[in-house]
Amino acid sequence: MNSRSKFPWGLAVSLLFFAIWNLVDFGRPGCSDCYLQIGKPFAFFDEGGFLHDTKVIWSGLVGGILTLLFVGMLIGTIWTRLRMDIAKAKKL
Repeated sequence: MNSRSKFPWGLAVSLLFFAIWNLVDFGRPGCSDCYLQIGKPFAFFDEGGFLHDTKVIWSGLVGGILTLLFVGMLIGTIWTRLRMDIAKAKKL
């Protein structure tokens, strides 16, 4: 595997982590007249009681996607550097 193929794996790991984190957050118990924001690391869904509408928080959604991409690229970079260090150590 070359270094470029690590980034899709990093994104996949990041996506899995954030998907599980958001599923746990989405499964929180609520009540009929509670105010609740759903989404990790940024709230992207707003849900309220009898008088409050539900809505998508677009800035939170965009922030979450950018965080997902950044963390995925970071994981891919760390993975690539670790593999390169291990390969160098084996050559010694």
